[in-house]
Amino acid sequence: MAEQNSGRRRAAGLPLVIGVLVLLVAAAAVGAFAFFNSRSTTVADPDPLSDIQVRSLGLIVFSSNRDGNNEIYVMDANGSKLARLTNHLASDTFPSWSPDGGEIVFTSDRDGNEDIFIMDFDGSNQVNLSNDPGRDYDPVWSPGSNQVLFTSERETGREVFVMNLDGSGQDRLSNNAGRQNSTAAWSPNGEKIAFTSYQADLNISTINANGSVEIVLTDDPADDASPAWSPDGTKIAFHSWRDGNPEIYVMNSDGTVPVRLTFDSAADFEPSWSRDGSKIIFESQRDGERGIYTINPDGTGLTRISQQGDSSPAWSPVPIPGKLTLYLVSSLSDPQSLSVSAVGLGKLSIVPVPLVHEAPQAAHDALLKNLWGSLSLVFAGSGFAGVWSDNDNAHLVLQLNGPLTNADYFHCAGLRINNVEKTNSCGSGFHFSEFVTGGYTVAIDIPAIKSIEPSDRLELSLVLGTTLPKGEKVVPNLVFGGDTALKISYLEIGSDR
Repeated sequence: MAEQNSGRRRAAGLPLVIGVLVLLVAAAAVGAFAFFNSRSTTVADPDPLSDIQVRSLGLIVFSSNRDGNNEIYVMDANGSKLARLTNHLASDTFPSWSPDGGEIVFTSDRDGNEDIFIMDFDGSNQVNLSNDPGRDYDPVWSPGSNQVLFTSERETGREVFVMNLDGSGQDRLSNNAGRQNSTAAWSPNGEKIAFTSYQADLNISTINANGSVEIVLTDDPADDASPAWSPDGTKIAFHSWRDGNPEIYVMNSDGTVPVRLTFDSAADFEPSWSRDGSKIIFESQRDGERGIYTINPDGTGLTRISQQGDSSPAWSPVPIPGKLTLYLVSSLSDPQSLSVSAVGLGKLSIVPVPLVHEAPQAAHDALLKNLWGSLSLVFAGSGFAGVWSDNDNAHLVLQLNGPLTNADYFHCAGLRINNVEKTNSCGSGFHFSEFVTGGYTVAIDIPAIKSIEPSDRLELSLVLGTTLPKGEKVVPNLVFGGDTALKISYLEIGSDR
C-alpha cells in the first residue's frame, strides 16, 4: 500500500495480504479467470462532458504524489484545470469538502504527526485543527457545516471522534473495546454516521450522530470498508474484498442488496458520490498506476479521470461557479422560451413589452405588481447547475424597436426559481430620442439568483413604465432573433471563473 493510504487501510493490512493471495490463486484457475474477464468493467471512451455537465458535477479534490510528495489538488470532472492547493514537504492527504464548497479539511503530518487541518477552497489559510500528539486522519464535514468527524489513535486504538470547526469540543463517538473504528461518514440528514469497524474482519456499521445505537450493516466474512452515503441518503457505496480483491459496491442504506460495480484484478478503493448522485468516483490501481476513475451507480460508464499517483478523491457538494447565458428564443408558444443555445434564432419574432402608462418614475411599486404577467420567459430542465455570490449580477440585454417616441422609460425586471426565490431590480431606465435601424439595445442589471440546479425552472419577467399618457403609441416591441446578431436578446448570470 502507498504511504499516504496507511491510515485508512491499516486495519485491513492482513486481510489485504490474504486477499492478494486469494487473487493469485484465482488467477491461476482458468474458469475463474474467464468469468472475471467476461464481466470486467473496462475503461470506457464516453462522449466528452459538456461544459454544462462539468460545471454541474463540480470540482474534484484529491491527494497526489505526482510532484514527488503527497499534496492536495483540485480538478474538473473531466480531469482538466488542475490546481495544486498545498505545497509542503510533509504529506497532505485525505481531503474533504465543506457543504458549501468554501473550505477543505485534510490530513497532514507537517507538525510532527498526522493532524486534521483546514484551508480555504483555494489553498489559503491552512490551520491545524486537531493538534493532538495522537494520530488524527480521515476528516469529513458534518452536513450542518459546524463539525468535523475524524479517526484518531489518541486513546484506546482507533476510534471515531468529532470536533468543532475551531478545534474545540474534541470528543469520541465510537467506544468499542477491542475493536478498531475508522473512515466515518455522516448521512446527508446528519442523523447517522456510517463507519468501518474492525474485529477479526472489517464491517460497516452505523451509529446515531451522538454515538448511540450501533447497527452492523455488513457481516460478510470478507472485509468491507470506506462507506460513502449517496446524496439522497438511500444508498451507501463502499469497497469490499468479498469477491477476492478490493472492488466498489453499492448497497441500500440499511445494508441490504449489495451490488458489485467494478470487476478488475486491480484494487479499487474509497468511493465518493457526485453531488447529484449520477456518478461515483474512486481510486484504482488498474492500468499500472494509481489513478482516479468514475462509474455510474449501475456499473456502466467506467471512465479514467487521472492516473499520476492520485488517490482519495472527493466530489464538491456545489457546482462550479460560472456564467450562464440564456438566449430569448423566437417561439413564445413553447414554454421553454429561454435557451442555452443561440442556434435557430434566424427567425424574427416581435412581442410587445408590457407598459405601465403615467406611472411616476420613482414609484416602482406600480411596475413591480405587473411582474410575472404577460412577459414571463421560462428556462427549465437545462442540465445546468450554478452558484453565485452576492457580488454577482444578472445582465439582461434586450433588443427593442418601435413604435417608439421621444420619451423616458423606466423598468422592473425580475428572476425567480421554481416560483419561490425571487430577485428583482427597478431602474430609471433609458431614453429613446430617435429610431435607429435595427432598434435599440437596452442593458439591465438584476441581482443574481443564489443558485440553480439542473431540473430547476428559471423565470424572467420584464415590465416597462413611462410618464406619458396611455393614448400615446409608445409601446416598444421586444425583438427575438433575426438575421443579425444585433437582434439577439439574452440574459447572462454570473461571470466566467
